[in-house]
Amino acid sequence: MKREAQDPLVRLKQQEIDLRAMETMMKQKENQQQFQKDTIMDAEKMDLERDKLEAQTSLDVMKAGVDIDKQENADAMSMLKENITTSREAMKEQSQERIAKAKSNGQRTNKNK
Repeated sequence: MKREAQDPLVRLKQQEIDLRAMETMMKQKENQQQFQKDTIMDAEKMDLERDKLEAQTSLDVMKAGVDIDKQENADAMSMLKENITTSREAMKEQSQERIAKAKSNGQRTNKNK
């Protein structure tokens, strides 16, 4: 065994085996580090995508609220216009009645004279 340990060819072969083992261990370590980086990147991408979806959902909810408000405002404006039109018509009728009353009172007054 001492003889094999001293044999340069055996030592060279052992060094080659040790070197390959070290290279394999380094590659495994690099692969593990790359896997961890990829995992972190994937998690961050998923977080960003979730944040994007949450923001889009919030915008959609706000838009829907605005649309509802617009419809409610349009309905209220329509009712207001109807009320104004009805009020104008009622005022016109009252004015016409007053004018007719004033004319009839004026004619009566002229007849009485």
